[in-house]
Amino acid sequence: MENAIKIFSLTAVVILLMGLVWNLSPRLPRFPGDLIIDKFGFTIYIPVISGLAISVVLTILSNFLTG
Repeated sequence: MENAIKIFSLTAVVILLMGLVWNLSPRLPRFPGDLIIDKFGFTIYIPVISGLAISVVLTILSNFLTG
């Protein structure tokens, strides 16, 4: 049970850090499939394709490193 808590905590910290990096660096590439909603004085950015690309890269890297 302690192992699951550690994994969950590490995952939460990684997601938090990724979100902070993503919000603090506006020069990251924007892919054509990402959704940008700009209405009523605020902007919502939903990185659909960027998230998919990052997932593919991390999956390939994980498979390469684990054998």
